[in-house]
Amino acid sequence: MVKVKMKATAAGPEGTFMAGQVYSVEDKQAKDFVEGGYAEALEPFPDIKKPSEPEEGEVSEPDSDNPAGDGADDTDGSETAPKGRR
Repeated sequence: MVKVKMKATAAGPEGTFMAGQVYSVEDKQAKDFVEGGYAEALEPFPDIKKPSEPEEGEVSEPDSDNPAGDGADDTDGSETAPKGRR
């Protein structure tokens, strides 16, 4: 958790955050508020890694959950039947 002071009022599924008030929010939400200019951090951020960022010297794996590669998990939004079943 990180303490932030709101510069602007923001509302969403996590609640309403009023301008001028101090809140303790989850690390990622605090970082989003600060980077968006909606708040200022009142304490340092812990190191937050994005899931897609591999460690230095580490090779990232493909995002596919379908090792067969038969097209059944296309991520472009279209529905695709496995090969031979069209």
